[in-house]
Amino acid sequence: MIAAYLRVSSDKQDVQRQRQSIEVWSERQGFAIAHWFEDSEGRNPRDKAAKRPEFQRLLSSVDSGLISKIVVDSQDRFGTKDAYELGKFLTLLRENDCELWSVNQGLLSADDDATILTNTIGALTSTREQKEKAARNLSGKVQKAKLGEYQGGYPPYGLDVACFNGVEKWRVQWVGHFERWKTYPNGERELFKGKDNFPAKDANDSLRFRPGTDPKRLEVVRNVFRWFATESISAGKIAERLRVMGIVSTVGTQWNKIMIRQMLANPVYIGFPSWNKRGGSRFKEFIDGQVRDVKGKKVGRKRASSDFVTTTRAEFEPIVNKEMWDAVQAKLSDTKQRTKRPAQVAELWLKSFLYCGKCGKPMRASNPQPRMEYGSYFCGMYGTYGKVNPTDCRCHRVKHSLIEAIVEKYLDESGASLAELGECDDSGLFENAYSQWSKAIYQRNQLWLKMNATARSPTTIEEIYNVSKRYIPQDTGDVQAAIDAKEIELDEMLAGFFRLAPTLQQRANQRMETLNAEIAELRSTVEDLRTPWAVVLAECQKRSEAMAYAASLEDQEGPRRAEALSKVVDRIVCHFRYQGAKSILDALEIYPVVGECFTVGASSEPG
Repeated sequence: MIAAYLRVSSDKQDVQRQRQSIEVWSERQGFAIAHWFEDSEGRNPRDKAAKRPEFQRLLSSVDSGLISKIVVDSQDRFGTKDAYELGKFLTLLRENDCELWSVNQGLLSADDDATILTNTIGALTSTREQKEKAARNLSGKVQKAKLGEYQGGYPPYGLDVACFNGVEKWRVQWVGHFERWKTYPNGERELFKGKDNFPAKDANDSLRFRPGTDPKRLEVVRNVFRWFATESISAGKIAERLRVMGIVSTVGTQWNKIMIRQMLANPVYIGFPSWNKRGGSRFKEFIDGQVRDVKGKKVGRKRASSDFVTTTRAEFEPIVNKEMWDAVQAKLSDTKQRTKRPAQVAELWLKSFLYCGKCGKPMRASNPQPRMEYGSYFCGMYGTYGKVNPTDCRCHRVKHSLIEAIVEKYLDESGASLAELGECDDSGLFENAYSQWSKAIYQRNQLWLKMNATARSPTTIEEIYNVSKRYIPQDTGDVQAAIDAKEIELDEMLAGFFRLAPTLQQRANQRMETLNAEIAELRSTVEDLRTPWAVVLAECQKRSEAMAYAASLEDQEGPRRAEALSKVVDRIVCHFRYQGAKSILDALEIYPVVGECFTVGASSEPG
């Protein structure tokens, strides 16, 4: 099947030009496009291939062997973040005998020196363009932020975004996640709903934060500052108080302690809007007064206060007075110093693996304290919201020693045979091939059954190679001809599949599944099993070495034990039951890197 791929960066652009270009070119080349994959909804940046649904569906179809050619308008429309990613995708295509054609550049998947060089230069140019565009955009934001202009995003609670051109023309108030009211000075209102649907402004207009027109929200802001400054109360308790009062945030979500801390530290409430408090850009960021390349890819990177970009004069009258602001900042600073946690102690090395079975959030670690003499873990949702939280999770505190004992028991019971594999010769590796949880060992068993259909059990690698030779027919011409005929029939069915009625598509699907099964069966009769055996055997060896490494680190420090365990275990999910006011660990689900989930039964010890 020949497919075409269309991409635009945002749904404000049109793919029609690309479609027409591909249609004209394919007709001239004698190609018939059987299916169009189109990423035209929402945002589809070239550097985020994993976020483009149709592109991923295209790659899956290639990997399944359904597509022989892909046609794009240009290399840039195919879209990769850099030359390395382009090479990765081209390798996938070439491994599946799929060609990538460009209307403007010809065969992009060719292996001649000129094409490889041209592709690399094109990818480098694309990356440079993205960085240059990001730098220009960021420099503009910095200048506008210094002038007090709004730079996008949700406004702080209690503030609106107003449009000015000498005088206020209109303002926008958020009432939900993607719901905003545009209000004119005469009182007329217009509702804007949906993502990226902010009211448009004229060229000479500027957008700025202003205290909102809802007096209830402004009163909430003043109360939050007053409570924190005058009461012995934490940010988490203030969030809980607001939730009990039924007050929701700007975008209609429940409050948590992080949101309260952000409010209390935001200078916009004394009239000074600030930007660049956090970073989420992919190419460039503003650090130490300069536009620099992004080093860390983590979204929501915290900035030092010295990197905040703010105005030199107040944009509006303060919502909270300066005395209240200073008192709050002093308490925030003091609280931060008193509650600053030491680095995670080595004993709590299981933190990165643990998840709460009720809310699905990662568990948090709690170091030993005077009132609690043992290290433990507790629910991340509870840690963010407190007792009144969206999933009704309790603290779910559980001792580290209890989890560690269960994990070690799991390793002992399910990993013993694997640990032994690391010390065995070829014969020993073969005899221990029935460990249940390793996918690699399961694959090895399947290969052995295929090779050993009529021969005695092989005991060495050399003998296995010799056994596999017996099942490679000397004359494969007739078999290959049958495979080719079935593949032609499959291609013809795929080419006409999308023109069939739904009922006929169902029948065609059944026939295609039958053809695929018949092709796989024919190919298995001419398959040289020596290469897959060597690959699978190497995977078994690697898995056994990981288990042996984990076992050897029982007396080592936590970080090294965590590193070793990560080679064997992907995550551990904690399930709890309630006994009065206590949470009791009921079961652990241990998900290995390879293999099926292993469930460890109930415990009678409270967390």
